[in-house]
Amino acid sequence: MVSVPYNVTNLIVTGRTSDGNATMDPPDGNLLFMNLAAGISEKKTIIVTSEYKTITKTYKVRALRQYKISYISENIGELMFIPAGSFQRDEGEENISVITKPYSLSKYQITHQQFLDVMGENPSDIGSATGYYDPVQMVNWYHAIAFCNKLSLLEDLSPAYTVSGVSDWENLDYSSIPINLNRDWDAATCNWDVTGYRLPTEMEWMWAAMGADQDAREGVRQGEINETGYTKDYAGQGYGLGTSVDDYACYSCSNIQNIICPDFFYEGTEAVGEKLPNELGLYDMSGNVYEWCWDWWDSYPTGTQADYKGIDFELSSNDVVPPSRVLRGGNWSGYDSNCTVAFRHFHFPYFQSVFFGFRVLRPIQ
Repeated sequence: MVSVPYNVTNLIVTGRTSDGNATMDPPDGNLLFMNLAAGISEKKTIIVTSEYKTITKTYKVRALRQYKISYISENIGELMFIPAGSFQRDEGEENISVITKPYSLSKYQITHQQFLDVMGENPSDIGSATGYYDPVQMVNWYHAIAFCNKLSLLEDLSPAYTVSGVSDWENLDYSSIPINLNRDWDAATCNWDVTGYRLPTEMEWMWAAMGADQDAREGVRQGEINETGYTKDYAGQGYGLGTSVDDYACYSCSNIQNIICPDFFYEGTEAVGEKLPNELGLYDMSGNVYEWCWDWWDSYPTGTQADYKGIDFELSSNDVVPPSRVLRGGNWSGYDSNCTVAFRHFHFPYFQSVFFGFRVLRPIQ
């Protein structure tokens, strides 16, 4: 797989043999990808034959032209390719999560500017931010799914979410999105097969945060399963030039002695992409703002789970305590322990906070 930004429509991928006496088909090893549409291209092949024609191998190559997010400069709006794969999600060796389909995930957390461009409002507490390229905050789960649907329509994609009583997402006014408990919005359904944007499931988020099958540390994979990615202290650990969580995450506190560390105390969010990315090119998967996921909060199931989407919650108007949705990734004022790949947070889907934001996923068809 060769991944290129949205603004690249033509490229040449060149294969070279490690043995100068081997031959290739095509002879020059050049594969031309022309007029790429966004998404994954048709595969092309290079056939390599050893000097005495005793060994022949075929290599298949696809190009992924990144999708864009409308109205935003392309370096902020890129989506990154996340492969399918399997991983251990907690201490139980039998607890394997399987992601059966690749997907694209936004390179950065959704920013003030992106949210303003799509929704017409910026709800963020400006006093808790450095500028409009900081991650948007003060958004609840309802705001996040509305953003996904409106963005999908702006890009002529099919919206993923259905909410009873909402028929015109394109003209949905920001002020009409609930900021208090709303059972219709809680009962939102997702069409997992459409082309439009949506929130990642908790398992999709976790797989991407650990670096998926590109996890850079030695000995993390046994066969096709990433067995130890869930133990990472932060997204990107073991990858790139960074040596500690400080290089990869905007956070403020250390829980070693339960005190604030003055060397990296943040009074708010910082611009997305200021820290180092993880193996998949994703920024701020640890720190800055917690990220809303699709799932209702609950303990993990046991055993192997394929494309797990959380529990099927039976909503009732008689619930004493409203159910919560999952948030992942740590925040700018949290402990370093909140930046771990395994750390889970949750809150009511109508709740707004300077610590809550999101990023978006787009399925790969």
